[in-house]
Amino acid sequence: MREITIKIGQEVKVNGEVYPVLLDEVEILEAAQSIQAEAAKIEQTPEGIRAFGLRLTEFLDKVLGQGAVSKIAGGRKVGVITLLSLVSHITADISKSYADTLAEYAPRK
Repeated sequence: MREITIKIGQEVKVNGEVYPVLLDEVEILEAAQSIQAEAAKIEQTPEGIRAFGLRLTEFLDKVLGQGAVSKIAGGRKVGVITLLSLVSHITADISKSYADTLAEYAPRK
C-alpha cells in the first residue's frame, strides 16, 4: 500500500507569529478584488474610512482567524493603510503559492 500525504491549507507568518489561512485561494482572491473595488469608492470622511477599516479587519480575521488583527497589532490601533498593506501581502503570497503549485503540475512544453 502506498501512503500519500497532502498538505491541506496554508499558513502565513506575520510579525513572527504563524497564522493558518482559513479561506481557500479563490475565496481570498475574490474578496481582494471586492476590497479593491470598494477602496476606489470609499467615502473620504472619517466615518467612511472607519467603515472601510472595519471591512478590512473583518476580512483579515476571516482569513487568519478571529482576533488576528488585534493580535498582530499587539493591542494598538491599526490604520487603513496598514490593513490594506496586510491584505495586499497576504493576497500576493497566496497568489504566488497558487501559481507556483500550478507551474509545478502543469505539463512541460
